[in-house]
Amino acid sequence: MGMTDLALRADLSATVRDYLQTAKAAADGLMQLLTQLLDFSRLAANTLPLEASPFTCGRCWTRRSRPWGVQASEKGLELVRDLPEDLPNRLVGDPLRLRQILTNLVSNASSLRPRAQSWSA
Repeated sequence: MGMTDLALRADLSATVRDYLQTAKAAADGLMQLLTQLLDFSRLAANTLPLEASPFTCGRCWTRRSRPWGVQASEKGLELVRDLPEDLPNRLVGDPLRLRQILTNLVSNASSLRPRAQSWSA
């Protein structure tokens, strides 16, 4: 994966760049799948460690939303954050698990064929 990232920094033809971007996307998908499988097995064995630390909801969203926005835009979609106004900004929990959940939700939603050109996450 690291070598693919390095190769993408080089001056490449459009075709080779497309091939490398496809390989990177596939590798990222496989890494996510592996992480989810490991988490699932830990969850089934009641050994999944959950963090209980303070974090801000907005920061958790912001760290991941830029790549999601780019992916949505490439598909002709718009990524919209629509949170309840009474949702506290400061939470205690596991921000890594929350980001995994958000990643899965956005990934699943973006793989669907939208009826409208806008969706909320």
